[in-house]
Amino acid sequence: MTSQTGAAQRITDRIVGKAKKIAGSIISDRALQREGELHEQKADAAIQAEREAAEAERNAARAEIRERERELTIEEQQLRKDQLIDARETVHEREIAQQEAQIESDLERSTRQAESREHAGEAALAHNQAAAAAERAQELREAAKAEGEADRAERRAEAYDDVADRK
Repeated sequence: MTSQTGAAQRITDRIVGKAKKIAGSIISDRALQREGELHEQKADAAIQAEREAAEAERNAARAEIRERERELTIEEQQLRKDQLIDARETVHEREIAQQEAQIESDLERSTRQAESREHAGEAALAHNQAAAAAERAQELREAAKAEGEADRAERRAEAYDDVADRK
C-alpha cells in the first residue's frame, strides 16, 4: 500500500470511527460506539505501523551505512597495509641495489689493486732480471779481465821460464 493510499485509508477509518462513535452515542448503541473506537484504533495502529516501518527503514539504512563504513575501514586498512608492504619492498630493493653497487665497486677496486700488484710484481721482476743481467755482464767482464790477466801472467811466466832456461 502506498503512503497516499494508506493516509487516505487512515483518514477514512478515523472519520468512519468518529461517525460510528457519535452515531452510537446518539442512539445509545454500545456496539456501534465500540465499532467506531475500533476504527479509530485501526487508524492509530496504521499510523504506528507506518512510524515503526519508517523507523525500521531508518535503522536498516543506518545499519547498511555502518556496514559500508566498516567495509571501507577494512579496505582502507588493507590499502595502508599494501602501501606499507610496497614501501618496504621499495626500500629493500633500494638496499639490494646499493649492496650490489657496493659489491661491484669493491670488486672493481680489488681487481685494480690486484692488477696494480701484478704490474708492480712484473716491474720488480723485470728490474731484478735487468739487475741480474747487469751483474752477470759485470761478472763476465771481470772474469774476462781476470782471464786476460791470467793469460798475461802465464805468458810472462813462460817468458821468464824461457829466459831462465836459456841461461
